[in-house]
Amino acid sequence: MRESLLDVAGKKIFVAETGDGPPLLLLHGGGPGASGVSNYGRDIAALAEKYRVVVPDLPGYGRSTEGMDAAEPFGYLADHIRGAMDELGLERAASGPMSSNPAARRRPTHRKGRPTLTRESVGRAALDFLDHHGPAELTMRSLAADLGVSPRALYNYVEDRRDLLTVAAELFESEWRPPELESGSWRESLRSYCRALRAHYRSHPGMTTLALTENITTARHPAMLRNVDALIGFFESAGLSLQDAYRACMETIRLVAGFVELQDIVYDRPPAHVNPTDLAQLPPPWLRPKGPEDSEGSGSSNASEGSKGSEPVGDLPHLTRLGELEPDSPDTLFAFSLDILVEGIAARAARPGE
Repeated sequence: MRESLLDVAGKKIFVAETGDGPPLLLLHGGGPGASGVSNYGRDIAALAEKYRVVVPDLPGYGRSTEGMDAAEPFGYLADHIRGAMDELGLERAASGPMSSNPAARRRPTHRKGRPTLTRESVGRAALDFLDHHGPAELTMRSLAADLGVSPRALYNYVEDRRDLLTVAAELFESEWRPPELESGSWRESLRSYCRALRAHYRSHPGMTTLALTENITTARHPAMLRNVDALIGFFESAGLSLQDAYRACMETIRLVAGFVELQDIVYDRPPAHVNPTDLAQLPPPWLRPKGPEDSEGSGSSNASEGSKGSEPVGDLPHLTRLGELEPDSPDTLFAFSLDILVEGIAARAARPGE
C-alpha cells in the first residue's frame, strides 16, 4: 500500500492508496480512534482488485493534522478532502457518503484563496503565465508552482504541455470579438478591424508565434472559423473575387500578427539585450555599421571596415540620411502598413478578373 502525507491548506492529510482502475475514495466516520485504514482494513484488498482505492485520514484523525473548524465542520472536511483530491490529480471519485449534509459533498469554489481547478482555469492560468514569462519557462511544474498545487494535479485537466498550450490558444481565440464589418465604408471598417485585432494580439504577446512553433492549430476553434468566414465575405462584398477575398483575409491576419510579433513586442516586452533608448533612434542600432565600441578586441577605428574578419560595409547613404528624420512610433508605422493594405485591396478590386 502506497502512503503519502499531502499538504492541503497548511494541514497534513495522510492518504493510503492501493490498486488500479477507477478511483474509489473511502471516507471513514468520526468515532474515537477512527482512521481510514483501520475502518476499512477488511475491505481494501477486495476493492483494490477493481479500483484505485484511496483511503485518507480525515483532518483531526489518524496521521492527519489534528483539529478542525468547529463552526463549520462539514465544510472544513469537504474542503480538505477536495484539496487532497486535487493534490492526487483526481477530479472525481466514487465514494460512500460521509454525511447526508449536502455541504459536505459540495465542491468548494475556492481553495487556498484561489478558484478550484478546471480545464478552462488551467488554460487561463497558462495564458496569464505567458504574459509575464517566456514560452520556454512554461512547464507543468512551473505552472503548478504558480497555482500552488502539485504538478500531478494538473494532469487531471490536461494531458501534457502541448494539451495545456492548446487550451490556452483556444481561450485566446475565443476571446476575440471583432467589430462589425461594414461593406458600405469598407476602407475605414477594415482599418478599425485591424486596430482591434492588433489590440487583441498585444493583450497576450507571443501567443501567435508560440502556437506556430508548437504546431498548435488555433484556427479550428469555432470562434476563429466564424471570424475568418465573415472577413472573407466582407472582402467579397468589397468587390474581390472569392479567391482574392480569401487571399486578402489571410494577408490581413499575417500583416497584423506579424506587426505585433516583430514590431510591437520589442516595445511591449523589450528583450534583455535591447536598450529602450535605442528604440527612439533612427536608424536603430541594428541598422548601423558596427563601431569600435561594438568590436570585441578588433582595435578597428574605421566603422566602414566592419568587424574584424567581416566584409566591409561601404557607403550607406540612405540609412545615413535617416538619422536626420524623426523616428516613427509603432502606431504611425501600423497606420502606414494599413494604408498599403487598404490601397492594395482597392487597386485589386478595381481590376476584377485578373
